[in-house]
Amino acid sequence: MPYDLIVRGGDLVTPGGVRRADIGVRAGRIAAVWEGEEPGLAARVVDAAGLLVLPGVVDVHVHFCTFSHHVDALRESFVSAAHGGVTTAIGFVLLSRSEMRPLEALRHFRAEGERDAVVDFAFHLHLPEGEAAIADVPGAVAEGTTSFKIFLTYAGRRASDEHLFRAMRAVAAAGGLLCVHCEDGGIIEALVAQQIAAGRVGPADFLFAHPREAETLATYKVIQMARLSGCPVYVLHISTPEAAAQVQAARDRGQAVWAETCPQYLTLTNQAVLERGALAKIGPPLREPEDVEGLWAHLAAGRIHTVGSDHSPHTRETKRPGERNIFDAWYGCAGTETMLPVMYDEMVVRRGLPVTLLARLLAERPAKVFGLYPRKGAIEVGADADLVLFDPARAATIRAADLHTRSDYTLFEGRQVRGWPRMTIRRGEVLLEGGALAARPGSGRFLPRVPGAERGA
Repeated sequence: MPYDLIVRGGDLVTPGGVRRADIGVRAGRIAAVWEGEEPGLAARVVDAAGLLVLPGVVDVHVHFCTFSHHVDALRESFVSAAHGGVTTAIGFVLLSRSEMRPLEALRHFRAEGERDAVVDFAFHLHLPEGEAAIADVPGAVAEGTTSFKIFLTYAGRRASDEHLFRAMRAVAAAGGLLCVHCEDGGIIEALVAQQIAAGRVGPADFLFAHPREAETLATYKVIQMARLSGCPVYVLHISTPEAAAQVQAARDRGQAVWAETCPQYLTLTNQAVLERGALAKIGPPLREPEDVEGLWAHLAAGRIHTVGSDHSPHTRETKRPGERNIFDAWYGCAGTETMLPVMYDEMVVRRGLPVTLLARLLAERPAKVFGLYPRKGAIEVGADADLVLFDPARAATIRAADLHTRSDYTLFEGRQVRGWPRMTIRRGEVLLEGGALAARPGSGRFLPRVPGAERGA
């Protein structure tokens, strides 16, 4: 039978190695991978000579404005993701309307995704304080959402220890996974109050009020409570080497726990906060140069398991209150569109790490941890034909004006990178070509996941 698409002559990058091969796609899946000549017809043949062929990026940390303060709608966050080589995104269902139960909110988000998404998608469901959230865990899992979110910081979202433990037990019983923002909100709120009372409300005061110890302590607590409850946990956006070391120590004891970090923690330091103020206010905060190097040591050694963008888009206007008092500004910055080129440039070009590690961190492991592998995150027969044709020689300068988000600034403004996506293919269909989006809203598919999926990452 003829193929729908052949990708010919590219260098296929998988966690196992790099090889020159062709890919035949049929009915949205990879039907064959071969080296050398193989007879066959296709409706379209794409010449990938000189390009890296990566598995489509799986960004498991994306925010948007539904019921929240972000400036991108779901459609816009996912369009921005697509422009960065993302073919699968997992967004956060954050609950800011007290009258809506978590399961109701999840259904609302799914309907929005089915109407507007251009990439394939799934969700993490926020579990706010209260019995309703705990009670809705089995229903969410039954409807295909098996990962959940708890905050240990931020006023109005910070979970009590009792709620955290009860949520862990409910998620474990349902065969799910709990994602946790690990910063001790009590410590942070006390330090913020102290700084405000003293009139210290500048960028340096923000950094002082978000110490590394708040992350270390919260990470330790989450790991110990997860051990007691038997709950698999995913520690979001780690910013300190100490937190990564705690995760590895737990894994060495046999616990199911994973560590995520983000491009901003691997490439920027707290100097960006001192220079750019509220625009660079993110949570956890940017750290010292030695923290950046420590994270890279953990990442290269396999002790950090995934990289997610934490795309949390804001504008200069929504950050403006932080100009007079940084504590009044929202946390967060955009990042899904720049994640792949920044990580390739920093990891492969500047640090000389293997491109195979990039495929593992941005595709294979995220798909495994969140129950999407091998349908996603793999270049192998039977997997969805999600591919990024990446030009390793293309030089580019990152500019906010060129990005596809409502956020009108980027923390990577002016950064020169080598390497940029040339074409993105989602389930055998061209999603992005020549910088232009080819997919229509609603062409992305919801990805139901099963409880207790193997997460051997």
